[in-house]
Amino acid sequence: MEKAQFDKQVHLISVVAAEASEEPDAVARHPEVIDALQALANYDRLNDYFGGNGHNPNGFAASLAAGLEPYKSAPLDNQELVQGMAFLAWALQGNRSPEELAEMQMLA
Repeated sequence: MEKAQFDKQVHLISVVAAEASEEPDAVARHPEVIDALQALANYDRLNDYFGGNGHNPNGFAASLAAGLEPYKSAPLDNQELVQGMAFLAWALQGNRSPEELAEMQMLA
């Protein structure tokens, strides 16, 4: 995956997470966020952003995509999915230390 495409997908996830915190139709307005999450779930180097620390970010992205699927046509009322998108976008938008990631995961 090219960096520009990766950055675009991460940005979309970030925008939808921010909107979804106050606008329950965010996924319905941006259903392409599910495709972005599925693309990240299939990205071989996704674990590199997590320091190869034994977590499964590909599975996490796949679970978020599957969890958001029903909200393409219904209001998003699951704050855990919103928080999951926000966490994933945050983790992928820069170089994060394993300590920062572990702390953020405990807060989510």
